[in-house]
Amino acid sequence: MRTPFVLFVLLLPAAASAQPADTLRLGRVTVTAERVPLDPDRAAAAVTVVTAEDIERRPVQTLADVLRLTPGFAFLNGDGAGTPPAATVRGFYGGGEAEYVLVLVDGRPVNDVETGVVDWELVALDAIERVEVVRGGASSLWGDAAVGAVVNVVTQEGPAPLRAGLSGGTYDTGFASLSGGGAVAGRNASAYGSVKRYGGFRDNAERTVGLAGGRVDLTRGGSVDLAMSTHHAWTEADLPGPLLASALADSRSQSAPFYRFDGTDERRHQLALDGRWRAASAATVDGAVFGGVRQSEVTRTLPLSPEFGDTQRREIDGARLEANATVTLGSLARERPALGVPARLLVGATGSLQSLGSAYAPVVAGAAQDYLGTTPDPDAAPAAQGDGSRRAAGVFVQAEVSPVDALRLVAGLRLDALRDEFAAVLPQAATSEATHTAWSPRVGANLRWLATARQVGHVYVNAGRHFKAPTLDQLFDQRTIGVPFPPFAVSLSNAALRPQRGTSVEAGLTHRARLGAALAEATLAAYRIDMEDEIDFSLQDFAYGNIGESLHRGVEAGLAVSLGGASVFGTYTYTEATVEGGDFAGRFLKAIPRDVWAVGASAVRGPLTASLTARGAGRVWLDDANTIPLASWAALDARLAYRLPVADRAVSVVAEAFNLTGAEYATTGFPDASGAGTPSGGPRVYLYPAAGRQLRLGLSLSL
Repeated sequence: MRTPFVLFVLLLPAAASAQPADTLRLGRVTVTAERVPLDPDRAAAAVTVVTAEDIERRPVQTLADVLRLTPGFAFLNGDGAGTPPAATVRGFYGGGEAEYVLVLVDGRPVNDVETGVVDWELVALDAIERVEVVRGGASSLWGDAAVGAVVNVVTQEGPAPLRAGLSGGTYDTGFASLSGGGAVAGRNASAYGSVKRYGGFRDNAERTVGLAGGRVDLTRGGSVDLAMSTHHAWTEADLPGPLLASALADSRSQSAPFYRFDGTDERRHQLALDGRWRAASAATVDGAVFGGVRQSEVTRTLPLSPEFGDTQRREIDGARLEANATVTLGSLARERPALGVPARLLVGATGSLQSLGSAYAPVVAGAAQDYLGTTPDPDAAPAAQGDGSRRAAGVFVQAEVSPVDALRLVAGLRLDALRDEFAAVLPQAATSEATHTAWSPRVGANLRWLATARQVGHVYVNAGRHFKAPTLDQLFDQRTIGVPFPPFAVSLSNAALRPQRGTSVEAGLTHRARLGAALAEATLAAYRIDMEDEIDFSLQDFAYGNIGESLHRGVEAGLAVSLGGASVFGTYTYTEATVEGGDFAGRFLKAIPRDVWAVGASAVRGPLTASLTARGAGRVWLDDANTIPLASWAALDARLAYRLPVADRAVSVVAEAFNLTGAEYATTGFPDASGAGTPSGGPRVYLYPAAGRQLRLGLSLSL
């Protein structure tokens, strides 16, 4: 990707002519980068905005599919069909046990209470207006876990066409959706709903996901805007687990007996009230109050050796209540600035209460024959039970100033305080607690270094501190693992864990130009992040501990060119995340791909819309010592839509193909934890095989 990017930059001066610079504007906006509306080109951070039109034209099925086509993101899949995906950004990867990406829907976090992990299927694609992605640390505005990236999904509101979709395909896949918006009693309202059924590429891999929600404006005009929204989701999913790499040659669709009971049954409900008060011409107050509940039953197996597994069922009752408010004073507009120069001040506060009820019950433990001969008791009494909570509060301030039109300076500071508690009931009564505080400063600048009739260029730089608090599970999880020494069962959790902290510096650019009749856009970002107090498993204490330090460096590049109804794009991400100190100093962090890329093209010709994307990753180590590599992989996806002439309605036949060539690959895996080897003497490795070719055919209707 380096050579095309260099050629593109060298050709820019030759493309200049007499069109006004504002024709290069793409009409985009981001509220995530600075918590207030801002042109992404003026942000002092790496920002990507994906529109609803982009999503509609590309072969994607979930929010994770959307993000994997943007710079910086890679997803490692656990069941072979792209779910449940785990994100890795800038060398941060929680392995499905934690998350280094903060995900918001209309500014509200959706990360799970106990782990911070994201269910990437919680968002209905038809309900999305745009997806705003801010890569890098953003704790100065967003607090805990805003380390690798912040993703804000902005859903549609107000009038929108009624859209319906129905499709089916291979692996017993079925999908139905309905969305739209209009006026109800003179107030704007919108609603959406969808159901997806996946029969499974592998044994024990069935999955059903349902979504429903809506939004309605409560006020009409005036200085105060109020809106209420709701979201509901239900998931029933089986998880087939990993397979020995040596077994993939015989069958990629099988599942080991140890995982035959693994799965999730989950319900989520959320209600939110958002408001804005325009107190004066340059003073606004934005606020929100929202709450949600979640009930989950999760059955999961831990492979303790190639011949022995331990399966337990966990019941979770989670709840979240959160409120936030932001006061914005001033404006970056140059007309009659209040302070002599365009300036803007943000002052805000957030507060949340998260509660967690958790109970573990044994399902089965033993060898493969024990699993094949067992029928689980759904009413088995819990062996461990307790209730936890997290109380969190944060205050932040950010100042922006634009001394000249081409320059924007920003500085911010946030203070977070968290208090965590857990009261165990079984196997014996006990209480644990932990408190954490973190200061997160940030400074940045954005300079428009070039503005001619046919090209506009911005460069930016930022530096800051960010943090990630230990999750409730890392602190208090009651699940135990059997060991062959006293006390013969241990828990990996550790109530003494401290937050992980990082210091980052980043520089980047955005550049747009008219090349004849085509519009081209290039982005580039380079960063360095020094992390300390990283949470990892300690062999000495046989529990989580703050034992790690790591260095994260990388480059993220993107190039997009559009001409009429046709467009092409390409992204390349290089990530170098290494261990600092300890036995593996200088080695690369396991599971993190060093090379991630995506390219694609789409075109509209009459009633036909076609798109093709290719994506892949390479140079991945599966172990800390960097002795077990994962093979590089690539996959090809395609989408065709043909609009039928049915009266005034937009009716389209849609055909999609995922992994069109049927490539056999895996995105992640791990070596056997017991250290057992294969009969030939090599390491025993488990992989999560990707699905083969998936085809889907359906109808789309828009009124």
